[in-house]
Amino acid sequence: MHKGSRSKEEYLECIYKIQEEGRRASTNEIAKRLAVRQASVSEMLDKLSDEKLVIYEYYHGAVLTKEGAQTGMAITRKHRIIEAFLYDVLKVKKSKVHVEACLLEHALSDDVESKLIKFLGKPTECPDDHKPIPYVGSESAAGVRRL
Repeated sequence: MHKGSRSKEEYLECIYKIQEEGRRASTNEIAKRLAVRQASVSEMLDKLSDEKLVIYEYYHGAVLTKEGAQTGMAITRKHRIIEAFLYDVLKVKKSKVHVEACLLEHALSDDVESKLIKFLGKPTECPDDHKPIPYVGSESAAGVRRL
């Protein structure tokens, strides 16, 4: 992803998380989760489809392509790693870690992410919602790609 792509990353992360639950991402569900209008979702899904990051069918929702899944997984992993660091190391209240992680996930470089993973001992679960932290080749990541 290139500069100015935070919004795209938010959409890819949202779709990734819906696919983790075993479903296609409907425009309605994306709109609710991101607190945006359905028309905005449709517009972004068209853009992401043009960029080959999602396969989008009107009235049937969207699924991530391999490249889209990689980006969605990367942002989700960063988010959950940040939550683990905030909660386990800095002792930030569980009620606040999600909001803080949302603010930091797009700014975290891959290099710092790798160092956090090593520092934390490669955690496997997010402290906020106990969902698995997806690593390349992990079972949770493979399940999202198969949808």
